[in-house]
Amino acid sequence: MGGARDNNPWFADLWEIMLREIYEGNLPQACIFYAIAWPPDFPGAETFLVEFEGHLRSGPYWSEISAMNGNPLEGLLCGDPATALVAGQGEITIERRNLEKTILTVGETTAELFVWENSIWSYLLVRRDGEVLLSQEMEKAYLKSDPSGAIDMTGNGLPNVVVRDHTGGQCCYSYWMLEIGENPRIIDQLDGGEGGVDFVNLDDEPDLEVRRYLYGTFKYWHAPGAGSVGVPVINKFDVEADTWIPNIALMREPPMAERGLVAKSIDIRINSIWSTDLPTWNSDLWGTMLGLIFSSNKDQACKLEALAWPPEIPDEAAFRAHFNRDIRTHPVWEYLVQSTDADWDAPLCGWEIDPEAANKFSSYWGDRF
Repeated sequence: MGGARDNNPWFADLWEIMLREIYEGNLPQACIFYAIAWPPDFPGAETFLVEFEGHLRSGPYWSEISAMNGNPLEGLLCGDPATALVAGQGEITIERRNLEKTILTVGETTAELFVWENSIWSYLLVRRDGEVLLSQEMEKAYLKSDPSGAIDMTGNGLPNVVVRDHTGGQCCYSYWMLEIGENPRIIDQLDGGEGGVDFVNLDDEPDLEVRRYLYGTFKYWHAPGAGSVGVPVINKFDVEADTWIPNIALMREPPMAERGLVAKSIDIRINSIWSTDLPTWNSDLWGTMLGLIFSSNKDQACKLEALAWPPEIPDEAAFRAHFNRDIRTHPVWEYLVQSTDADWDAPLCGWEIDPEAANKFSSYWGDRF
């Protein structure tokens, strides 16, 4: 059913559960589940049943399946979604789950987001003249774009719609970036992490930039989740990449005043939490270093580390080896390297790196328990 499902508003978990029940000889249960799960305002019910039954009947086990389920050889297996019309049992009335729907209209095109009550699932449909042009299954989503309209966020003159997707709990957010043109499409799904993203215009060009905090390699880096530090990143739409990518020029910040840098190093040394047993390396230190490096102030990051590290805390060599290695796998690193002619292959800060020190501890916090 994969190819047909790409163009129809169907949930994988719905037909998978139905298949399981039918293969076990429980067609009534499959139909009841279908009737409960399919909301009255959600389109495509008849198409779904036709395709679903066609898939079953064309399969190599149809005769066995049919015999197990009372030989339902004629008509739709489950009837209209308003009821469960079950072979051999007649009509069973079903009380269905409530549904919320948000609609955003762009010309003759509508973006509709369906959210089920007491469920983590949402579904996005983009339709024109009743035809489904794009569909996407999501979790606890809502249309972030103003329902009164959509705006051009890429600078190409076509309106864009943003849908925020939430996986539940405190983490995490993602943002589906849609383009509503002649052929609507999903440009990308942007990772918003725990804090989400902001859409801003920092350079007065037609497109909007995406501002977010990106953890990358440094989520749980020698620290628990609450101690992890994200890097403030500015992403700008790139035509060649056809998505938003880090823009180092927009991320550049003026260097800290020398007095402020020294005060920050003293504050980190004295007031931050340091560990003398497990290498719970101070995230206030390395988080500030990351911010300085990716804002094009690497030399100040190096000076901060030299001033802030307390002499009584062991394994500074291991910290430097881990940091020097792991920052190179951060998603923003390659864009930083491309932005200047500096020798980024050399160890950061002129540190002498002991290869053995980089293997002394696991970088992932959870591995130590």
